[in-house]
Amino acid sequence: MENYKKELIKELLERIDIVEVISSYIPIKKIGKDWYAICPFHPDTKPSLRIRDDKKVFNCFGCGAFGNVITFVSKIKNISFQEAVTSLAERYYPDITIEINREYWTEKRAIIKANAHLLFNFRKFLTSKIGKPARDYLQTRGIDEKMWGTFAIGFAPQDPYTIPNLLLKEGFDKETLIKTGSIKEIEGTLQLIFRNRILFPITNSKGEVIAFGGRVLDDLISPKYINSSESPVFRKRESFFGITQALDEIRLYGKCIITEGYIDVIALHQHGIKYAVSCLGTSITSAHIEFLRKIASDVILMFDNDDAGRRAILKNIETLVKAGIIPKICILPPGEDPDTFFAKGGKVEELQIKDGIIYYAEYLLEDPLKKNDKILLSQALAKVQSLLSIIYSDSETQAEIYIREIASKLNIQSSALRSDIKKLAKPFVPINHPQNFIRKDIPEYELEILRFATFIPESIRFVREYIQYISSEEVKQALSVILEADGNLEFAISLADENSRKLLMEILIEHREYPEIGWENLVESTLQRLAIEKIRRELPELARQAVKDPIKKQAYLNMLKKLSYLEGYRRGKPKKKF
Repeated sequence: MENYKKELIKELLERIDIVEVISSYIPIKKIGKDWYAICPFHPDTKPSLRIRDDKKVFNCFGCGAFGNVITFVSKIKNISFQEAVTSLAERYYPDITIEINREYWTEKRAIIKANAHLLFNFRKFLTSKIGKPARDYLQTRGIDEKMWGTFAIGFAPQDPYTIPNLLLKEGFDKETLIKTGSIKEIEGTLQLIFRNRILFPITNSKGEVIAFGGRVLDDLISPKYINSSESPVFRKRESFFGITQALDEIRLYGKCIITEGYIDVIALHQHGIKYAVSCLGTSITSAHIEFLRKIASDVILMFDNDDAGRRAILKNIETLVKAGIIPKICILPPGEDPDTFFAKGGKVEELQIKDGIIYYAEYLLEDPLKKNDKILLSQALAKVQSLLSIIYSDSETQAEIYIREIASKLNIQSSALRSDIKKLAKPFVPINHPQNFIRKDIPEYELEILRFATFIPESIRFVREYIQYISSEEVKQALSVILEADGNLEFAISLADENSRKLLMEILIEHREYPEIGWENLVESTLQRLAIEKIRRELPELARQAVKDPIKKQAYLNMLKKLSYLEGYRRGKPKKKF
């Protein structure tokens, strides 16, 4: 929390609608007063993630994930707490000025600057005498020189020391160069991880270079491609290659083609399809989807037409559909990728586009139908039905189109297929989870006080005076953060450490109800009982010590007065306050 002013985070949490944020990442449904979703943090088949709009928190009954909106964004995007706060502020309330630790952002700017200087040197080497083999390779692959500039293609020489030494001379410190993920230290010497490779700069949506991808000139060398290591500015699972070049076209046409490799992207751009990007060889992730959802309504997958490419297509279709996006598939000739398709004289108008769900069903069902294999057919159909049930939950009309077409291919009644899909799409009714699952070694009185502070924020004015009597460190710490947050539970969860946060979420899951009138007497009575029990436990030992120690004797007498006052108050005869 040292990187932020607490009042700014508190304001952000008060403004943001947790339901709106979570629903932008995963489909959610309202059941009763709460919202439920398939948990994105573990393999889940039924909605086990609960979102409490009233308390602005979420928890999963399956894997135990819990927290507030900042926790969710941090976890699903795999970013730090401070990055999640910044992301939320920039997206929803840019008027909130987040005061970020200056050193943290200085580090990121230094890495971006070092990457820019790396790119300058890579570009220089491409045009030098040393870079001739790289230039020859690019020409052999049919990549125009114009594209060399558009995508800022570079070249890393065989000598791994040359470029790091150049950057050291330019004034960059060793630590910053290592943090770029493109340079490592071996036996006290800095070395570039790329040797004799063509370099493709990976940028963010602002056009800043965040990493590099390197390809060998000789296909017999393995691995063909390597990327910079992840760094404070680069996370592979949320980055695209070609996003700087494609962003305006994606926004203009509302379309985005996702392909596999660097050269595939360049080949598409070279042939006029300028809304193409690559996920750096990884599967599409929730971070990719979140970014694309805001700028593209039409997502088209164009992967290699081989076994690996088709498997990747199926996996990505499932990911996209679960996120509420039905993709299209661009069909290439067997064994081809976008680069080889165009290299062999293929034309843009020859490319076939197919609906992703139909492609998914046809691919899975084709082989079992040909072989008349009932077991394989049953397994394939189950996967198709599972995907269709997700669509059915969102739109029965849209699902109906697919149901009829797929039923026709299977030569079965569409009503039978519809019936099965409807059952799979049946709304989930959450089970009643056991209420008393909090650790048994925490005294019940103390848990009850924490419940008061959690469910009745106004009760903290009573609780404040009695924290000294709490014996459980977990409860004491949880109460302390609630007090620090002035009763704002969502803010308290942000302040809490892991143990306190877990205890608060366990209390929330219980979902206790307290009367709107008369709760004050209930709170005071419980607090007084807590104090009396604590004093009674400590009095015997203090009495033994008081015999020989005047200071302990005075403490013993003071404690007797406290006990007398509290017991008199509980009997309705309060004595003069000590």
